[in-house]
Parts: sequence; structure tokens; C-alpha cells
Amino acid sequence: MVLELKLPAPVLAWTGIREALREKLGERAWASWIRHMRLLRVMPCSHAYAWQIADLFQRCRNSYVLVSPLDWLLIEVWAAAGIPRMAVARGIDSAFQRYKKHDLLIRQINSIAFCSTEVLRATQEMKEAAVGSRHAGESWRPFGDAGQTLLVALPPTGRTIFATLQNQDKLCAVADLAGMGLALTVYPDAWHRAQAQERFGQELEFLDEEAA
Repeated sequence: MVLELKLPAPVLAWTGIREALREKLGERAWASWIRHMRLLRVMPCSHAYAWQIADLFQRCRNSYVLVSPLDWLLIEVWAAAGIPRMAVARGIDSAFQRYKKHDLLIRQINSIAFCSTEVLRATQEMKEAAVGSRHAGESWRPFGDAGQTLLVALPPTGRTIFATLQNQDKLCAVADLAGMGLALTVYPDAWHRAQAQERFGQELEFLDEEAA
């Protein structure tokens, strides 16, 4: 009990989420994939903000890929800067437009960072459009849905990823009951960690303890 009191609230929440899922889905699911999920980061933005950006990127690609830890850090930067989801959506859509007739090229775009320039351009255009408008205060305000999103990492194995995605709705529902959003990524490797430090000044280390 003393040890638990020293743990940050999101880590305790994640421990509860994982145990609740274990009880709900059983020991077989626990052994095969639940126990391998690790809490990598607590993102200071809502599930709606994080999920809608990731979902739009997936739909523009026309195929699913787990968002990398570095892209989630980028989304954190946009959230912290108060960039509305609409600006991010416009930027992502614009970045893909030039390749919309080339499916093969689109599928090779596997990072949200590819859209960064267009997102910043869309953000600036929205700011300029809001200047002088009587609705300026409404048109340009941060995304507005406060909250925290647990960034949960999976080992880069097809079976674990597939099982987790098949149960993603259940996982998100349990997290929602704990008052947390949830996003998925892969275990960071040495390159991810080096880039996180170089580009964002952030550490990518697991926050929880490995499940027995």
C-alpha cells in the first residue's frame, strides 16, 4: 500500500485498467497480449484530440499502421501549442492531396511528421482568417477538451498487435471508466529514444513495471 501511494495517479490508473481487462478477458488473453502492453507516456491532451488526428492520418493512407512514439510526441507539441484539430486535419489532408492518385506512394508515407509543414501552414491561415472577425475568439482557441491520454506501447510482433487492435474498443472503454484516454504505439527502440531526445528533449522510458 505504501508503494502504491508513491506512484503517480496515471500509473495507478493504468495498473487498474490492465487488471480490469485481465479480469474481463481472462488469463489466456493476459498471457498472450495484455501483459505485454506497457505504459510509455501520459499525454497532456484528450483522447478525442489524439485519436482524431491519428484516425485521419490512417484514412489518408488507406491502410493502418501504428503511430510511432515520435509522432505521438509531435501531436503533444501541437496540443500544447493549442493548435485546433481542424488545423491539423486541414494540414494532413493538404499534405496527402498531391499524392491522392498514387496509392503506392501514399502507403509509403508512414509518419505524421510528413504533414508538419502543411499543419503549420493551415494553422497560420486559420489565425490570419480569424483576425478582425467578430468571432475571432471563438474561431481561434485551443482545442478545448482537456484531459490526459495514456500512451500504451506494444511489442512489434504481429500477433500481439493484432490481438490488441481486435480488443481496442474494450481497452478504450475500460480506460474511459478510469477517466483516461488511450492511444497505442510500439515499444520504442534505440533510434526512437535518440530522436525523442534530439528533436523534443524528451525521454522515452516505460513508466510502469513489467508485468510478471
